[in-house]
Amino acid sequence: MASFSQETISKFSTFQAALWQSTALAVSEAAGMKVSFNDPLTLSAAVNDLPAEFSGAQLIISFAFSERPENPQLLIISQDSLVDLCNALTGKELESVEDNSITEIRPALEGIVQGLCLAAG
Repeated sequence: MASFSQETISKFSTFQAALWQSTALAVSEAAGMKVSFNDPLTLSAAVNDLPAEFSGAQLIISFAFSERPENPQLLIISQDSLVDLCNALTGKELESVEDNSITEIRPALEGIVQGLCLAAG
């Protein structure tokens, strides 16, 4: 199995702050409220281990960077994280997220993708 060196992981970790700051600005603008993403974490994991990390319901957003439209990217948001995001943005106390809730926070979800794209350059 191929793996990343600790130096590469350190570079990703260093980039996380700028990436999530850019994303927070884009989401804040889309949501009309101040949003921040705290505690970014970069880990190396085997692809085969990922399904266990993402068990249960999840929102998957597919997008591509304009320079590489043939290489799709996936943003995977767990049900728990999506409920937390939805509650924070809407002020509601939902226990699960339905399609209408996703529609309500769609501008913020689009802001996440926009912020990631802007940060990646």
